[in-house]
Order: sequence, then structure tokens, then C-alpha cells
Amino acid sequence: MPGFVTRLEAGMERAREHLVLTAVPIVFALLNTNKILAIVGFDGGHIGFKFGFPLSVITVWQFVSVPDSGVTVNTGLPIEMLPVAVVTVPVLIVLQALLQAGYFGSLKNALLGEPYDFVQQCR
Repeated sequence: MPGFVTRLEAGMERAREHLVLTAVPIVFALLNTNKILAIVGFDGGHIGFKFGFPLSVITVWQFVSVPDSGVTVNTGLPIEMLPVAVVTVPVLIVLQALLQAGYFGSLKNALLGEPYDFVQQCR
């Protein structure tokens, strides 16, 4: 049975072969602006890790506990912007679903040793 280090090296080698797929979790993490603002706005020391069941694309936020500064960041839109939100939110949900479909389909192909086409997986 291969040791832990051997398995880790094999996993890193396979990950390097498909490095372009790391862009999706990075994009999902950067889109979570509330957590980024909480980290940037926190003054003091904080160490926190959390473990849970991932529901979607795994990002850094599934494992990192964001400091709670006690300040609420309001990212809500003014009532005048409501029509824009009604159009924007469904579009963003569809884009997120397409990203997930392309990501998971490409991961499946990579694990099977097949060439992957991110755009083809979105269909």
C-alpha cells in the first residue's frame, strides 16, 4: 500500500496536469466579497478553521473561518436598483450553474483520462 507522501505526490502531479481547472474555485472565492471585506476590515488577531460538507465547488471559505468584527456590511441595493437585481440575480445563478457544470464535467473527464472541453461540459 502506498504511503501518504507517495499518494500526495501522485495527486500533486495529476493536479499540475489540469492546472487550468483551479481557476473555477478561485473565481468562486473571489466572488464572495462579504468574506473578503470581513478579513480586510478586521483589526486584530484571528485564527480559525472549520470543517464541513461542501455543497458546491470547494473554495477556501469552506475551510477558513472569517473573523467577526461585529460590524455588518450592507451590500443590499437601494429600492431603485430592484429592477436591475431582478434581472441580474437570475443571470448570475445561471452563470454559476454553467461554471459548476463545466468544472465538474471537466474533473470527471480528467479522472477518466479523457481530454476535457470546459465549454462542451456546460451544455
